[in-house]
Amino acid sequence: MGGEMTGSLMAHETRETPAAVARLFNREGTAIRALGRRLAARAPPLVVTCARGSSDHAAQYLKYLLETMAGIPVASMGP
Repeated sequence: MGGEMTGSLMAHETRETPAAVARLFNREGTAIRALGRRLAARAPPLVVTCARGSSDHAAQYLKYLLETMAGIPVASMGP
């Protein structure tokens, strides 16, 4: 029974993702674009993240975006 509950919650959160991302961009789009411009202007040779838990999952997604979209290697360090 516990697995079903977890699966249901995960499915619900997965279905909720597009709306959550849309809310994020509606609320923070200006800041996200400004951060992108700063990153492009500085052209760092490497980005290092330091996170744990759900923040580390977000950092992994950032890693994917930076490496595939900007060509910047990303390393994850422990806190």
